[in-house]
Amino acid sequence: MLNALTLTGQSGKHILGFGRGGTGKTAQITTLPKPCFVILTDPPSLETIGGYDIEYEAFFPDNINTNLASLAHAAEGRSSQGAVKIGKPEAFDRLNQWLREAIDSGFFGKFASIALDSITATSDLAMDKIVWLNQRPGWIAALDDYTPIMNAVYSTIRQLVSALQGKPFYAIAHETAKEDKIDVGKMERTLLAIGQLREQLPRLFGNGVQTVAELDLKRQQRYYFNLLKTPRLPAIKCSFRSLQGKERHDGTIEDWTRPYEYGLGKLLKEEAALAHKPA
Repeated sequence: MLNALTLTGQSGKHILGFGRGGTGKTAQITTLPKPCFVILTDPPSLETIGGYDIEYEAFFPDNINTNLASLAHAAEGRSSQGAVKIGKPEAFDRLNQWLREAIDSGFFGKFASIALDSITATSDLAMDKIVWLNQRPGWIAALDDYTPIMNAVYSTIRQLVSALQGKPFYAIAHETAKEDKIDVGKMERTLLAIGQLREQLPRLFGNGVQTVAELDLKRQQRYYFNLLKTPRLPAIKCSFRSLQGKERHDGTIEDWTRPYEYGLGKLLKEEAALAHKPA
């Protein structure tokens, strides 16, 4: 029989960070405890983590389909004439094969923290594969494409979350705007994910923070973690003791030569200290 009392010395927080582009999501990776390892599926991430002591594996899009196809052809089940044949997109399969081997070999054990950037881009890799498998080059994804994509992405993230219990894990996702069902005519921000993944993904994480960028009174850019859970932002939740009762937290990196003293890295360090004091 296990007892949760043995977990008080751990700071293995699992954090889902989501927000619009340019709100500092990827920058928070530089603050994580070292040694840090990142699984990259979003190419622009390299521009942010470049120059820092962070190990990574990249699984970027390959054999991208650039064919054009009309909706009329799609409705008739016909391919566009002159479509360029492309090879099978391999990135999603390579990611899962590598992940399985990394888990089986205990690869993650030598790192103090792990990050994934991003869940959104990982979903795109799955989309590339399923459209190719269903032989619809250049077509928009059909309804029967979405269920296998949701299942595959959810299983990938679920496997990773399970393997990293007790270790800080930060996963990045993006958000999008859609019409508010309550206030007609207004837009709301929501997790950018396919169908039920919007509800399923947050369930895998003990923490969900929305990243926000704003100008302060001195017209300087500041980066915040929105911690206020609302019916419109159900993915937000927080298990950090130091953040209880707060609606937001300033995660701005003030000194890029010492990013670990700010943002998520600082919070994890504080949480590790508090973890030795049972609530």
